[in-house]
Amino acid sequence: MTRNRLLLIATAAGLALAGCASKPKEVAVAPPPPPAPAPQPMPQPPAGTAAGIAVPPRLADGRYATPNTGLNAASALWHVRTGLNVAALGCRGANEATIIAGYNALLDSQETALAKAHKALVAAAGEARFDDAMTRLYNYWAQPGAQAEFCAAASRVLARVPGVGPATIDSFAAGAIAELDQPFVDLFRAYDSYRVALAQWQANRTAVALQPIETRTVLGAAAAPVTTPKSTPEIGYDPAIFTMP
Repeated sequence: MTRNRLLLIATAAGLALAGCASKPKEVAVAPPPPPAPAPQPMPQPPAGTAAGIAVPPRLADGRYATPNTGLNAASALWHVRTGLNVAALGCRGANEATIIAGYNALLDSQETALAKAHKALVAAAGEARFDDAMTRLYNYWAQPGAQAEFCAAASRVLARVPGVGPATIDSFAAGAIAELDQPFVDLFRAYDSYRVALAQWQANRTAVALQPIETRTVLGAAAAPVTTPKSTPEIGYDPAIFTMP
């Protein structure tokens, strides 16, 4: 093999090595962290109510133990009267005049039955205890958050008063007290749902606050390998090629 051929081979090998050394190295890059979930709005109490209202305890059958639960005939009739009295004093709007007129009609048409119920309740509880219970009952009927539905219920109940007689007064009172109480039962149910939602919201916030911060290692570009510089191969020629044999 002649000298110039050796030089050409050396040159080719050097170029090949230089190409291998300059090939970029693949670098692993950590993916970006997932975006944080959008914060959920804090649950709010039912419309028209404030946080911390008193919700009656539940009975064994799941009903709320309101002042209008488990009443005898005299109590049911008198509680209907107090509820309709609050409606006549506080309900405003298109049905205001109708409610006031209906309440006055109830007092006139059922005067005897109402007096009998009042006498029985005072005799059973005593004047002081009866007055205290009635104060709490009036405050119960006046609770905000259920007034629109309560006034609508009072209007429906009073519309039935003209058809009530001595023989049907007890059944009327039993149905009327349940209808007047229902808006407040619905309010308590909605407030209990709000408290559950609020507790879950607070638990989620606590979990996020206590979540450990995840560290991620981001790989940068690899440093180029340090190589010893090599002399650039030279393409030469053998003077012997010009020598005639």
